[in-house]
Amino acid sequence: MNVKAMQMDLQNHWQRLDTQLDAVTTPLAEGFDTLTGSLGDTFDDLQQQLTDTWQDSKTFLSRHLACLPLVDAEAQAQHAPSVPALGKVSVGTEGKIGPGTRVLIVGDSQTVGPYGQTLDQLARATGATVSTQAAWGASPPWLFSGHETYKLWTRDSEGQANTQMRVATPLLNDLLARERPDVVIVTMGGNMIAGQASQGEVMTQVSQIGNAVSASGAELVWVGPPKYDPNKRSAAVLEAFYAKLRNAVPEYGTLIDSRPHISEYAGSDGLHYSGDKGERIAREWARGVFGEIQQLD
Repeated sequence: MNVKAMQMDLQNHWQRLDTQLDAVTTPLAEGFDTLTGSLGDTFDDLQQQLTDTWQDSKTFLSRHLACLPLVDAEAQAQHAPSVPALGKVSVGTEGKIGPGTRVLIVGDSQTVGPYGQTLDQLARATGATVSTQAAWGASPPWLFSGHETYKLWTRDSEGQANTQMRVATPLLNDLLARERPDVVIVTMGGNMIAGQASQGEVMTQVSQIGNAVSASGAELVWVGPPKYDPNKRSAAVLEAFYAKLRNAVPEYGTLIDSRPHISEYAGSDGLHYSGDKGERIAREWARGVFGEIQQLD
């Protein structure tokens, strides 16, 4: 087997492990908070075992990938052990984000997944300094309360990625002080829909983030939620929520509608993008959003 074939085989194994882990842990996340007593302890143990297995697999693959001579720069980027490769990323450096720009990306479970990881890669590819903080289940209040998230995915300004389970959501004001961003990209909305946020609640939650970002001197870009399985969340429900965002976000920054950048929903739970097709669509979504950001004044 030649070097490139070995690299591809290892990479495919990596991606399968990640998909299998998500397939098991996602149902745990959705039902976890309803479990108490000894049953909750059992799920704690199972969750820790799954996390340990994934970390062991990452270590094994990282060591083997590191031993292989890389064919070229593109292969090196594709197989970097800190973040599983998400497909070829190609982006110019002209636009809102580029060399010297400091970017903070904040989001919910969509940002934990292929959409957020691709958005992170696209921003870094311009030469910008990027920090990404994605908390599963998050809505704006979590960024101020530090509410515990089931899964936190981060990638720091040095490019080091990390996944932590059941930890506090990072506080926005701390992130703003530490990262000193020029641009803050917030992708949130799905959990606000789930909580049936009223117009007043949306205004309050957006203003919390908007005021904090404005006080830091950064520019806010708010990316709204994607398309869902219509049997899970109808197009009418999604449009009604976007109407609330349109009444709230422009006072503080720019609102980007995700829907035009998504051909269709594809996934297993009606909400998140998964499987080969779903991940491909999520990456296209990220590219569309980033392209729109780059065109901003």
